[in-house]
Amino acid sequence: MSCATKSTNSLATPMLVMAVLLSCGVRTPVPGQGGGRDDSGRKVPALPKERPARVSTRPSTSPTPSPGTTPTPSPSATPTPNPSTSATPSPTPSPTPSPPRDEVGELISKGVELNRQGKHDDAILRLTEAINLDRKRVAAHYQRGDAFYDKTDYDSAIGDYTEAIKLDPGYADAYYSRARAQVARGSKGIDSAIADFTKAIEIDPQFGEAYRERGYLVLAKRVAKNMRDETKGGFDEGLRDLAKAMEIDPNDALAYLYRGQFYLMSGSGEPDLELVIGDFTTAIRLDPKSWLAYHWRGVVRLGQNEYELAVKDLSNAIGLNPNFGGTYFYRSQAYEKLGRKESAAADKQKWEQLKGPLIP
Repeated sequence: MSCATKSTNSLATPMLVMAVLLSCGVRTPVPGQGGGRDDSGRKVPALPKERPARVSTRPSTSPTPSPGTTPTPSPSATPTPNPSTSATPSPTPSPTPSPPRDEVGELISKGVELNRQGKHDDAILRLTEAINLDRKRVAAHYQRGDAFYDKTDYDSAIGDYTEAIKLDPGYADAYYSRARAQVARGSKGIDSAIADFTKAIEIDPQFGEAYRERGYLVLAKRVAKNMRDETKGGFDEGLRDLAKAMEIDPNDALAYLYRGQFYLMSGSGEPDLELVIGDFTTAIRLDPKSWLAYHWRGVVRLGQNEYELAVKDLSNAIGLNPNFGGTYFYRSQAYEKLGRKESAAADKQKWEQLKGPLIP
């Protein structure tokens, strides 16, 4: 089946979610780094703070006097002062000096703020100044990687995340972010991304987002393999990762969205659409702004001949993201089944104007 055929199978399209990623080399939608949620509905982790300095757990030891020096007498050996002797006035304490200015930290903070404002080039300049002042400052490399990422310069982002990892091999967030940049470059980076998500999990076994995204990619690879080889099943590993992500964070809407998509491709017979709709409904409850959850629940309801409910869900998806043409296409199908010819024609016209794929 060609990529074009895959993207135009109307009601069967949910069964092909993410298979296009690897079989056709389509880039997956990857969120920005600024916190909150991006236009694709994916949760975006907040920018991590600079990692604190490591604290040594070795016990401290008292210094040994050098040979020939006189040991400091113990308090018990200190002579008692003569009461008749006039007391020596206490010296005036000197003022506490101000902490030294952290110019590098100030530049990093400014760069982060500029990046959040969408001023990626200015952010990169400030963060580059910070790196020039202190090339071993992990946060400067990491945050510049974020700025490059948000500018869609994924190669440069990967370079900075890699430098942060070299400076701090235990930095789980850097592995996670590098993995996302590798995915953003296209299907050729999937295996490297899975390896980085795995490393992030090894460092931090409670890194729910890393489980979720690894599960997403493992499932995508399996779907693509099944499409190429005309096989079924093999989703257990990816679904275990999504279940672990839900265990760590029961409010992770994306984990439910992903699992709902892959329940559609359960590999044996017809999928349990009640489970599918249940996961999409949970995703919507946890994140009412998830246009993707509304989109896919609407598509499933269209396939179940629940046309009024399909129109409602697809309209909610369009209200949250009016720029994805595929949703208009599916809603036009529901309108046609309801006999609303003018609405169907208007949606088809909108879909043709927006172009693009049917698969989000």
